[in-house]
Formats: sequence, C-alpha cells, structure tokens
Amino acid sequence: MNNQKELAKAMLAGEDNQKFKGMKFLANVKDSDYNYVRSMYKTIGYPEFSNFVGE
Repeated sequence: MNNQKELAKAMLAGEDNQKFKGMKFLANVKDSDYNYVRSMYKTIGYPEFSNFVGE
C-alpha cells in the first residue's frame, strides 16, 4: 500500500495495460468478496475458476 503509485505506474507500461488507468489497490479484500463472481461463473456453466470465460 505504501508504494501503490509506483506499482500502478509500472503496471501501465505498454498500450495493452491502459485498461488499468485510474486503478487503485484495496487493502481489505477478503476471499468472500469474490463470491458474487464465483456465483456468476457457476450460473453460466463454468463451475471451475481456472480459466477465463471464452479461453
């Protein structure tokens, strides 16, 4: 968290990574915060989370 500006700047190197522009790091994220994403994957028939949908 102390170096978040420098990390974000490094992530923005290259044109493909501009999608991260304006991002910020969150310090208090819990595994359970991703349950809604897991639920969406299960709903569309992807009960495993090892690949992005469409790969």
